[in-house]
Amino acid sequence: MTIGRRSRNGLNGVLHVLTTAIGETLAPAFGGTDQADVGEACDLAEAQNVPDALLPEPLQQRNPLGIWRLRDGQFVKP
Repeated sequence: MTIGRRSRNGLNGVLHVLTTAIGETLAPAFGGTDQADVGEACDLAEAQNVPDALLPEPLQQRNPLGIWRLRDGQFVKP
């Protein structure tokens, strides 16, 4: 399982995630991870949609520090 820039390998079997609305099992299952790993992945996915007003200034879209960004798999500098 890849979380951000890290890859997690483990021996914990398979972890299935359920939808909160109807309790249906989502596919694919996550092999070799634990609940904390899945929680971290969910937190990162949710953070991708944070409005600029809630982010620190260097992370906002206008990017005042000119930080390189990963966009569509390519590093770009504003």
